[in-house]
Amino acid sequence: MIEIYHRDIKPDNAFYQINVQDIKIKIGDFSSIKIKKNDQFSCITEEIGSPFYKSPEYDGWDGDENNIDLEKCDVYSLGVTFIEILYAPNILNEKIFQKEKYEQQFEDFKRLVNNDELINFLLQMVDEDYKKRPRVQDVMNKIVHLIQN
Repeated sequence: MIEIYHRDIKPDNAFYQINVQDIKIKIGDFSSIKIKKNDQFSCITEEIGSPFYKSPEYDGWDGDENNIDLEKCDVYSLGVTFIEILYAPNILNEKIFQKEKYEQQFEDFKRLVNNDELINFLLQMVDEDYKKRPRVQDVMNKIVHLIQN
């Protein structure tokens, strides 16, 4: 099995295709990807994403792939990206997990989005503790669930 970790998910790397029937969002710019095949990692560059979108566990990381959950790092970046797309300028001046500093902005965000299930899931995606973040498959399942309901 081959696993691919993007390591630079952000709005600038999302490309939108909009037509009458639907909207498709594709992720581009694979210059920072890391590929895992047969327990071996390879990459184009050791560069890791954009500072604002990087998960907190990258701070102080020793570079050993066995000491970090790359999937959960991508989930964090995706969560920050989703929140920025939904509510860009008013809330994302600093790392999103500093919720207590921006309690009023979060209340505004909750009123704007008006979906507690979505809000709670987004906050789970950007949890400072990577163990509390969902896996990519859980994110996909939740998106399908939210769209269908």
